Amino acid sequence: MPLSVTRRGAVALLGLGSASLLAACSQSSTSTSGSSSSASETSSSQTSSASANASTEATEQKYNAGSKNYKGVVPLVDHYENKTYEPGNEEHPPRNAPKPLKPENMNEDSLEGAYATLRYHASVFDYITKTGDLEPLKEMEAAKPDIEYMQSFETFYRNMESSKTWFFDRKFEMDILADPIVSSSKITWRCTETFLNGTKAIIRGEYHDDLPEKYQWTRLTGYVTTEYVNGRWAVTPYVSGGGTGGH
Repeated sequence: MPLSVTRRGAVALLGLGSASLLAACSQSSTSTSGSSSSASETSSSQTSSASANASTEATEQKYNAGSKNYKGVVPLVDHYENKTYEPGNEEHPPRNAPKPLKPENMNEDSLEGAYATLRYHASVFDYITKTGDLEPLKEMEAAKPDIEYMQSFETFYRNMESSKTWFFDRKFEMDILADPIVSSSKITWRCTETFLNGTKAIIRGEYHDDLPEKYQWTRLTGYVTTEYVNGRWAVTPYVSGGGTGGH
C-alpha cells in the first residue's frame, strides 16, 4: 500500500514567467497619400498600448507585497470548529479533528486575501491528512475542478481503511520559497508541500513505533496559483516533477 500522496502533473503553468502584459505599437516607416489613415491607426495603437500598460501597472500595484516577506512556513488558520481533536493510537485512527474556518479576509481582492486563502488551503490539507474528508477541498476546487486529483486522495484513504492502516498524528506543511509572481489576476507561489507522517503508525493492523525515515514524510516541490475569480481566490495546484520521501 502506498504511504505517500502525489499530485497530478500539468503540461504548463498558466501565468508563470509572465511578469506583465506587453503591447507592441505598430508604426509606419513611410509617408504616403494615406498618411492620415496611418497616423490614425498609430495613434489608436499607442492609446491601446498606454491603456494596457496602465492596467498592468495598476494590477502590479494592487498586489505589491511592499516590504512584507511571505517566504517561509505558511501558518494555519486561527479558528476551527469547536471540537477536541484526538490523535490516533494503537486502538483507533485520529478522530474528531475540527474543520478549519475561513479567514475573514480570504475573499479580499488583494495580496493579503490571496495569502489568507493559502493559509486556509494549508489548513484544509492538514485536516484531510487526519480525516480523509475531502469536502472542504472540493469546495475550494469548485472553480477549477480536478477530478483525478481528488480521486487520488479518495483512493489513498480507501486503501488505508481497507488495510487497517493509520498514522497516529499526520500533519501537512506548506513552505513558500520565493516572492509571489503576479500576472493579471493570478498570483503564483513557488513552494514545497510536506506530508508529515510521524514515527508511529498502525500498518496492516500491526503497530509500528519507529517508522523508517523514508516513510516519515513526503515532500512535493512546485507551484500553487491563486486566481481571483467571481469574488474569491480559486486555488489551482501544480507540482513540477514528483515527490520525495524521507530525504
